Amino acid sequence: MSSNVRESHCLLTLQDVALLLSCSPRHVERLISSGRFPKPIRVGNARRWRRVEDVEAWIAKQVEEAGG
Repeated sequence: MSSNVRESHCLLTLQDVALLLSCSPRHVERLISSGRFPKPIRVGNARRWRRVEDVEAWIAKQVEEAGG
C-alpha cells in the first residue's frame, strides 16, 4: 500500500482495500459480489474505491453490528 493511501482524495486499488481489511483481494471480491461491501467505481478498466474513510466507515459499521 502506498504511503499516501490515508489521504482522503486518494483512489484505492483492490490491493489497498485488501490490506486495509487484512484479507485477500479475492475475499474483497466475494464481499462485493454478495453485496456486503461497497461497490467500486470504474476508472477505465480498473476498479477503485473513492476514499479510505469510506472503507474505514464500513469496517466500523461491521464492528458495531458484531457488538464490538
